[in-house]
Amino acid sequence: MGSAFARASALAAVLACPLPAFAQDAAPLDAGVPWLWAAPALYGFEGGVCAPGAAQSGATMVDPLFCASLRLDQRVAIGNAFARAVASGFRNVEPTFGAHLPAGATPAARLRGTLAVSLRLTRAGLHTVAKPGGVVDAYAPITLTLDITNPATGEVVFTRTSNDVAQGVQSAGTVDAEMARQVQAHLDAAMHALVTEAAAAFRPYAQSAKVLGTVTLAKGETGHVVDKGRASGLRAGDGINGDGKVLYAGPDYAVVQAQLGDYRTGQVLSRLATAPVETLARPSVLTVIDGTPEGYAPDWLRQIFEDALGSGSALAPVPVNAAFSALRTLALDGAGADLAPDARSLPDYVVDVRTVLLPSSTRPSEIPGVVMDHHEAFAFVTLVDASGRAIGSWQGHNVIEDKVTRGIRLSASQRHDAVLRNALGDAAKAISTFRPQPRFVPLTDKGGALVMTDDAGAAGLGQTLPVLRPAGRFPGVTGAVMVPVGDVTTRQAVADGLAVTDAGVVPLSLRGGEVVALEASGVPATMRQTVGQCLDAAGTPALDDRGQVAMPGYALAAPALLAGRIAAPVRVTQLASLLAAYAPSFAGWDRFAAAAAAPVDVCFVPVLAVVPAATGYQLTAGYTLHRGALASGPKIGTSGLAVTLSPTRLPAGSDAQAQSAMLQSDLAGQVLPVAAKAAAALKPAS
Repeated sequence: MGSAFARASALAAVLACPLPAFAQDAAPLDAGVPWLWAAPALYGFEGGVCAPGAAQSGATMVDPLFCASLRLDQRVAIGNAFARAVASGFRNVEPTFGAHLPAGATPAARLRGTLAVSLRLTRAGLHTVAKPGGVVDAYAPITLTLDITNPATGEVVFTRTSNDVAQGVQSAGTVDAEMARQVQAHLDAAMHALVTEAAAAFRPYAQSAKVLGTVTLAKGETGHVVDKGRASGLRAGDGINGDGKVLYAGPDYAVVQAQLGDYRTGQVLSRLATAPVETLARPSVLTVIDGTPEGYAPDWLRQIFEDALGSGSALAPVPVNAAFSALRTLALDGAGADLAPDARSLPDYVVDVRTVLLPSSTRPSEIPGVVMDHHEAFAFVTLVDASGRAIGSWQGHNVIEDKVTRGIRLSASQRHDAVLRNALGDAAKAISTFRPQPRFVPLTDKGGALVMTDDAGAAGLGQTLPVLRPAGRFPGVTGAVMVPVGDVTTRQAVADGLAVTDAGVVPLSLRGGEVVALEASGVPATMRQTVGQCLDAAGTPALDDRGQVAMPGYALAAPALLAGRIAAPVRVTQLASLLAAYAPSFAGWDRFAAAAAAPVDVCFVPVLAVVPAATGYQLTAGYTLHRGALASGPKIGTSGLAVTLSPTRLPAGSDAQAQSAMLQSDLAGQVLPVAAKAAAALKPAS
């Protein structure tokens, strides 16, 4: 059984013996164990999976063969078995949600007092390999995820995934019935193994930070500087000491606001965490799956990509419990389940992931009796910062060639799984080279106008960015402590940088030394206008295909190729709609600029032409640039390159399907690099 390492953000202060929120000294937390409650349910079926007529590209990938074995009553039985396994394997598990609290505790108190353990099915599939003699090798991949969620905030504080494959030799005539009969036993075994592994890995510990002194916040309130920051795993939005909230975290300090009374200098504030400090210290990234191959679920693809990021990346994935709302409702039996979530840290970045599965093909080989099966996939990832600007894009690719003798082959679905997994792993390896480049640029008042200095092209128009103010020096902290005092939105390019307007709730008043915090990664912007993909008359992303041969994968690939190469600030056009599903899991989601639909000043249309020629194909790939957000807007720029494609020669006897599939592979090999070069050269006509 393969499993993901436990990726967890910090826990809220949920203790076996909760302290009063106003306690002036935090008791040692190393012996504290949070209360847990196991949800007696199997999640993953919220999108109508296994309902009549349901598509297999929903939240969970379940082979229709298994649906009869996963009806509601059977899922309830699995959930009850899961709850018993958690009670047996974990410490401090209560039989009913909030049972350790006094009778009459409010729904809010119950949500803040216990962590919820839940089980999600992401995959239950079946692959078969026919063998001589009327037998088949049967493989049933099962993917289960155990999440421990803070029901007050929506934060998944611990997650563990198992990828189990049940296999055996079956008669060709009875394999379907036999595997359907066995699936519940396989699920039960995988579930118990996952619970055992998760219980062994779940090791909460105390994070502590000492109060160094006080600072004045934007509204004149008192803030507290503590001696731990991002390098120690604290993030803006984190709760601490029961009543505290981290407002800002520098490398070696954080600014905390107490909700129920001030802290005193020297006081130690504490919170629980489950992930290693080095994981918590990495910038967080939320994964969004933007389009899936037919038959594949976003959750499965997301899990593969996040697992592949691993410890070698500068980014730490933010796990999200898609069943958060349903979990709250079950925990509270419907009473108070609509309470707004408590504050938690928002992601530092969002990664948009697109996958392209090319058609598989079979062709003759030079060896008599042997044919070749070809499978190929691409993955395209675009990294977006918290302001919504795309700051880089990367690509993953994988090809599997199988020699098939006597017709004995791995199923196409099995190889599709493998080639997609490998392409996503390749993309995760590529993005692991990314390193954040935080930059702080001066903000000044010039004749009544606010101007941020940015001569390096790190920001574009329409970006909302945080403003920080120096608040003095404190012992043990390198440099001045910075305090968040508001936000500004960039409006116009001026001689010294960008003119901005106040975008904060509290009016911004400059006192000297204020800076704007931004991410300087990506291609420096020579064009400040915000760029997005044009929409066509139907309101969908536009594509200008001028050729005679279609290349379906280009529509997904082209926007990602441009986002990391054009010298302009790019917004992923559909990102806001994709991120809307995450809103219930984050307080303050309306302040997360990357999730907001933002107008664009200029838009692009990917262009492709594949035209048969005497000796192959003439290819043209590139982009046109238009004013406004619609493809019908005035054209203001164009960039394209033309090449000649000599298609791969297939052996005699290759059928039309094999030739068509190989042509798509050839097109990907030629068109994608050409489009990338065209994207880098795209700019408005002078």
